[in-house]
Amino acid sequence: MAKSQQLQIRVTDDEKAQIQQRAALAGMDVSKWVLMQVLPPAAERFQAICTALAANPGNRAYALADLNDFLSSLNGKVLAEAVREPPQVQLSPFEANYVAAMIAHVATLRSVAAPRWVHDIEPLDEPW
Repeated sequence: MAKSQQLQIRVTDDEKAQIQQRAALAGMDVSKWVLMQVLPPAAERFQAICTALAANPGNRAYALADLNDFLSSLNGKVLAEAVREPPQVQLSPFEANYVAAMIAHVATLRSVAAPRWVHDIEPLDEPW
């Protein structure tokens, strides 16, 4: 898709220098680096949510709500791309099943196939 819009923000000299430095360290121009910070690729966002879920079980409801909002916002093509790879963190059996069920549900709604790894999740010993 052709880029036809501009976004301008006001920053201090120090903020601009920091942004330029971080972009250079990432090997990107400033525009691309800022976009990656604000709109990370869907697969990275999925992994970040899974990491948050694994890191703080006490906030499970918040992480799962965040995942629901995220998955629900994606069209079929982006959904398939976002969840192509399984979570890169170790989720509890409950969390792994919950995430897999959420993905399978949204995939059905978007008329795309859920990734194979979703079907490979071991079911819980007892239904929840």
